[in-house]
Amino acid sequence: MQHINRLGSEKSPYLLQHANQPVNWFPWGTEAFEYAREHNKLVLVSIGYAACHWCHVMAHESFDDTEVADFMNSHLVAIKVDREEHPDVDQFYMDAVQLLNGQGGWPLNCFALPDGTPIFGGTYFPKDRWLNVMQSLVRTYNQQSHQVKNLAEELQKGMKRQLPQAGAALPDDFTKDEVLELIKSMKAYLDFDRGGITGAPKFPLPSMYLPIITYYKDLPEELTHYLKNALVSMATGGIYDHLEGGFARYSVDDKWFVPHFEKMLYDNTQLISIYSQTTEVTRIPYFAHVAEHIYGFLKNNLTHESGLCYASMDADSEGEEGAYYVWEQEELEEILGELFPAFKLRYGITRSGNWDAGKNILHIAKSTTDVAKDRKRARQAVHLQLQHSLDVLKNVRRKRETPAVDTKILTAWNALLCAALIDLYQATRNATYLEDSKKMMKSLMQEGYTSNKTLKRTLFSPKILAGNLEDYAYLSYALTRLYETTFDPIYATKAREVVQQANELFWDTDRKLFKLGHDEHPVALMPFYPVNDNVMPSANAVLSYVLKVLGFVFEEAEFTSRSASMRRAAKKQLLKIPVYSGFWLFAASGTDMPSEVAIVGPEAELFYKKLQNTIPRTATVLIASKKQSIPWVQNRWEDDVTRVFVCYTGHCSHPVNHVDKALEQLQNLPDK
Repeated sequence: MQHINRLGSEKSPYLLQHANQPVNWFPWGTEAFEYAREHNKLVLVSIGYAACHWCHVMAHESFDDTEVADFMNSHLVAIKVDREEHPDVDQFYMDAVQLLNGQGGWPLNCFALPDGTPIFGGTYFPKDRWLNVMQSLVRTYNQQSHQVKNLAEELQKGMKRQLPQAGAALPDDFTKDEVLELIKSMKAYLDFDRGGITGAPKFPLPSMYLPIITYYKDLPEELTHYLKNALVSMATGGIYDHLEGGFARYSVDDKWFVPHFEKMLYDNTQLISIYSQTTEVTRIPYFAHVAEHIYGFLKNNLTHESGLCYASMDADSEGEEGAYYVWEQEELEEILGELFPAFKLRYGITRSGNWDAGKNILHIAKSTTDVAKDRKRARQAVHLQLQHSLDVLKNVRRKRETPAVDTKILTAWNALLCAALIDLYQATRNATYLEDSKKMMKSLMQEGYTSNKTLKRTLFSPKILAGNLEDYAYLSYALTRLYETTFDPIYATKAREVVQQANELFWDTDRKLFKLGHDEHPVALMPFYPVNDNVMPSANAVLSYVLKVLGFVFEEAEFTSRSASMRRAAKKQLLKIPVYSGFWLFAASGTDMPSEVAIVGPEAELFYKKLQNTIPRTATVLIASKKQSIPWVQNRWEDDVTRVFVCYTGHCSHPVNHVDKALEQLQNLPDK
């Protein structure tokens, strides 16, 4: 018999996965905590997401089990949270669990007092241990509640000590020399054989590569080689889907081989950016090919009719993790026939399986050249055979049961894709990607706002969730990138509006940073100030970049000053673990020796095409071929003439109206 609990009326696919369980789940909200206070019961805050494999395992082992459910219903108030709907709730309880255990993950299960204050937690628990933990906690709370409350108080103190302190900002902004030294100091963490960070599990961590790309010409060959090797290693490993494109969230080993098979929008969007930007600095087309293949996966599998994308694709199908992606040798022999021998060599297929019980994960085991030598065939002929094999298998695989898709459409994650498509356009000059980015932004502008003109967290949903800092930061970044590419003033104006809203909602004047969440919660959550990058870039780092650019565009000293104050406030923490400081180091580019290039006039775009290869990568570049109300254009426009302004540390050379003279000024910039 199915038990429809309170989650049955929710819209989140993750919450709906738990709606028919015997546990009397509450959604996150006032009702749960009022009930907990009234009955003096401990609260369980259980957090996950729809594509999470171990969330499914624990749900089946424990939350579907009537013995477990009976105990939970009798002694706890159980709350289910979709971390993608409430990232600030997730962060609060994740901080508590990481402080207690030294690590975290999902499913995240945190026990709390009736007022929501955390006392104990962990991630996945097998059924027997889960029962033991619950019984022990409930017994202790009923018999020695003062001890439990003291534990909660000590945990809160520990969490507060981790917050950035007011007045802790360092006096100076980053210099270029400091940034370069920080990038070099990342070497202690890096896996130079395979890319990423040493050890397992292995996450792509896109932001980590940004400063290496940004300062590519200034760094030793050891680091530039690391960048190229890392991206090749990821794209040739089992973490990458060689049939349809896209990366799994991480690999469980240290070789990018065995994926944790769920595929998420947020990291794939950023990897489009990283592979595209690497194409630009290396001039290697392979990286752009990978970026296009990733986007092909998103477009074919996760795209809504609006052009926006869904959140994720599950790890499981047919009741098994990875069933959609793996192959048995006999199956491949039957499908591919005479194509199989070359395919076997290329993708490392074995009869016993390269993963589990005869199952094979596709990965690049040999180059096409080596396969051709082994097969004694022409390389081009083998290349065509292998490509045909991939097409055949793609069609066969689509007949399998497809992993479930989490159909949430999240403002923040789609904004990241908007920005990524700008990078893909710049790497390939395929205007389709720019048009797709514009279409996405149009949908975000049309659907992303509440009736009171604040951002929504989720779109196309009858349940309105307030946007958090990530939504404002990433949307303003996408708008800024669109402006930097199209120079349509509507994007700059809108970016400014979004930033001003973020200032009103999230800015902490004392700490000089933005906090992650809003105050519309049923219990008091300790504020969190995202400084370090993780798989997602720090929202504060992103806003520091946006404020830097908009400060120049609108000639607003307050924006420029705030951007710098944020970097100084974060600097002390960033110096400790530079490998998680990637977006800040990118955002800091050119701040101590800022160079700006403004091209204004009817032939501005033509001038830019002739100058772009000479302009430093760290420079702010602005172009206007039509008169605009944007301050930087108004103050430089002259009818019927195109002029170039080359500026350095706030001082501009005499404007010139000839490309040759502009080239001369650019070549004399100190950071060239």
